[in-house]
Parts: sequence; C-alpha cells; structure tokens
Amino acid sequence: MFKLFFSILLLVVLSCPLFSQNARLLDLDNERAYRLIELIKERGHLQNLNPVKLPYAVQQVNNGLDDISTDNLSELEREWVNQLKEEVAFSEEELAKEYLIEPYLLNATEINNTDRKNVYRPRNNELFVWPFGEVGSFGDFGNFSLKANVHFDLYYEFGLDGIDPTNRLYIRNENSYVGYKSKYFSSYLGRIESSWGQFNRNSTFLTPNALPFDQFQYTVGTNKISFNSLNGILDNVDA
Repeated sequence: MFKLFFSILLLVVLSCPLFSQNARLLDLDNERAYRLIELIKERGHLQNLNPVKLPYAVQQVNNGLDDISTDNLSELEREWVNQLKEEVAFSEEELAKEYLIEPYLLNATEINNTDRKNVYRPRNNELFVWPFGEVGSFGDFGNFSLKANVHFDLYYEFGLDGIDPTNRLYIRNENSYVGYKSKYFSSYLGRIESSWGQFNRNSTFLTPNALPFDQFQYTVGTNKISFNSLNGILDNVDA
C-alpha cells in the first residue's frame, strides 16, 4: 500500500506541467491582501479559496481573480479586485521567465496595546513599540518555490515570551520554506505561519493570531475534495 501510494503520487507530480511561481505562498503578514480577499469573498467571488486553510498560494488567488467578470461588479468591488491584483499579480515578464529570483528588504514598526504580540485580547492600555526588519529572497522555478530570510525583531529581545532574554536570538528566520505545487498535489517544508480559522476572526477554539512553526505538509486532491496532512513542532511538542 505504501509503495502504491507513492507510485500514484509520483505519477501525479510528473504528469503535471510546470507553471512558474505556482507554489509561492501569500504570507499571512500581508494583511492588506487577506482583508481584500475576505471582502471579495463576501460578495460571492474567490470560491476556489478554502476559508479555513491558510495561507493561500499566490497562484490560487490569481486563478480566482481570473474567474471574476469585472463587467458585473460595482465600482467599489472593481476597486477591491484591482487592489488585490496589485498585491498578488505577476507581470508578463515575470511569467515568461523559466525561473525567478526576487530579493527583498523590509523595515517596519508594530505598535499595539499589549505586552505580548499574539494574544486573544489586549492586556492593558499601555502602548508598546516593536520595530522589526527582514532581508530575504524568493526563488521560483516551475512548480517549485523557495523563500529564505533573516528576521530581526526587537520583541525577540525584550518580549515576555522566553525563559532567559540573554539566551534569545536577535535574528531568526520566519516564513522560510521550500514548496511544490501542481494541479492535484502540493507539499511544503519549512517554517510557515499557518491558520485553520477564517482570517482575522476569533472562534471558540481558534485564534486569528497564527504563529510560524516548523512543519511538513502535503495535500492531494482538488478544490472540491482533498486529503491534507501536516506534521509540525509546536514549542517542542509534536503535532
């Protein structure tokens, strides 16, 4: 049975054509893109996106946008679609390349009223300022994507989470992975921010504050029916 499964899996992988930038993930840190996705989904579009399996692949979002007929949209809906395309669409030059390497540099500051970044609700009314920076690169070749980065965050040094501040690393790698995605199969290995709830919505057991963790995941199937498996490590506890 084990050999049969991997024989079928190999056949699925090898029989699928290569599409550049197919496996790149849309990081959950991109709140603007995900808020636009939620607005558009509420109007009945982007139904190819599973609302409780995040993050999405960039190409998944692009495929959903291609299915939207802008002729039937209101002016506001058309603006949402255009803004989302600005966030996720690849240029014709990028799509024509056999491979794509994109280095990037990010510098920003997070301000909130909690001494912990990821909590269910604010703990107090005092303001906290957490500057952070990131340097990294995307790499895409056919159905394969690679993302690697180093992430510096002041919270790593002064935040409450951790045993001994003197032993913490100033620099980590967050949302780094190697991935493969085709029509019927996808697989990712790395440190990925994942969520099984709707974006930015609380539920009884799930929080919208998704954290990156080391994981290996794969999916076999289509948008309508699929088998998903995920193995990860959460604070030294196998999940």
